[in-house]
Amino acid sequence: MRALIFCKSDGDSLPIEIKKNDFIICADSGAEYAWRCGATPSLFVGDCDSFSKNIADKFSCEKIYLPEEKDCTDTYFAVQKALEKGADEIIICGGLGGRLDHTLGNIATLRHVKMSGKKGFLCNENTIVHYLCDNSKLLLPYSSHCEYISLIALTESTGITLKNLKYPLENYTMKTDFPIGVSNEFVSQKDATVFMKNGEILVILTFKN
Repeated sequence: MRALIFCKSDGDSLPIEIKKNDFIICADSGAEYAWRCGATPSLFVGDCDSFSKNIADKFSCEKIYLPEEKDCTDTYFAVQKALEKGADEIIICGGLGGRLDHTLGNIATLRHVKMSGKKGFLCNENTIVHYLCDNSKLLLPYSSHCEYISLIALTESTGITLKNLKYPLENYTMKTDFPIGVSNEFVSQKDATVFMKNGEILVILTFKN
């Protein structure tokens, strides 16, 4: 089962298609983003601290109201509910831009998804963020709308190989204090591939507005 978790975003679209069988969760003000994207949630979770509760009331779905003071974010709680429902892929929609601490917290939540053995990524209307760790391979289908592909090392990461990108790498060690992986591009309308042996990296796709 694929779960989509909608978080706060100013956008009104996604770079992916919402499928009929997706299990959709709204995390707090993500309800507004879901409403603009035409998504129908199965579950709302949140403390309603960042938007009007009237938006959540528009949806006839299960609602879990959380206290404002708690140990985890609304998005993390939503991910836990998706895991409990048996999701094997979790896509966090929104949650990029805005407050930097929230963005980094959502990246940490994506890491939790992957460490739980599930597939997933972060996205908003013009960005997709993948998290890769040890012995990973990521296929990037060619898109004429993708403007940049960037790799950011979260730890020193070894064995990084990039195929069919403008700036290829072969068995490269990427360090956290040298951003060599920023602003790569597709070439020749071919699918690209990212390989890595050890470490943790983010692969960020930026699409044209």
